[in-house]
Amino acid sequence: MLSENPTEFGRRTITSSDGESLTLIIGMPMRDETGSYSVEYSLDGFIWTGKVRRAFGIDEIQALYLALESIGSDLASFQESSGKRLRWVGGREDGDLGLPEMQMNH
Repeated sequence: MLSENPTEFGRRTITSSDGESLTLIIGMPMRDETGSYSVEYSLDGFIWTGKVRRAFGIDEIQALYLALESIGSDLASFQESSGKRLRWVGGREDGDLGLPEMQMNH
């Protein structure tokens, strides 16, 4: 559940190969008093308990993209550490989350 009743942008259910599921909820980008934007999101399932997190950007698109990257990276890391294969309903194969992941520059 998102905090302070922001408008929900969208939700997605992610399932694992063993039948467990996770609900992802993403809020609409919101402008703060500094002129920056944030996007609230929550993950509820597997190791997550629905705690609200935020991603910040200089505009709505950056805030939304960074939220999606953060979610994608968290779920990819969970797949790797747990050995569970995750998938969204539109995924082509197990492991397909339909989300971007943060790219680490070395």
